[in-house]
Amino acid sequence: VSCTIPGIEVISFDPSTNTLPAHPFSYESLSITGQSPSLLEHSGLLKVWFLLIDGVVSALSACQIKNQPATVSTFFTILQSLMAPNYMEFGMFCVNHLLLPGIQTWIRKTGTTFKGWHTSAQGIKQTVGMTTDLILDWIE
Repeated sequence: VSCTIPGIEVISFDPSTNTLPAHPFSYESLSITGQSPSLLEHSGLLKVWFLLIDGVVSALSACQIKNQPATVSTFFTILQSLMAPNYMEFGMFCVNHLLLPGIQTWIRKTGTTFKGWHTSAQGIKQTVGMTTDLILDWIE
């Protein structure tokens, strides 16, 4: 069995690879630094971040109990990276429109399932506590 698909060219995603020589774009232009907030305004990267964060919020309540602590910690590491002054407004937007409704849905779902509080209490407590810490760090 070959892992090659006939008629399809495999493109390496190594940063040194010039995948599209006819286009002036490179992976370096996608890197986000403190000096490039204008890149975020019209590039669609914020939409990608928003969708990724939305997916992780949805996964918080759906992942297995043994994986919840690591998932929650990773999620809040991502949100803490948005505490830079250029991204703070976007981070708060994600907390208001993704995280808080996600926690509310998780609590409602937990109350309606068999042994829901028994299985979800630890993850919900960790998430609410870390949300509180994150918001307090943001407003200080």
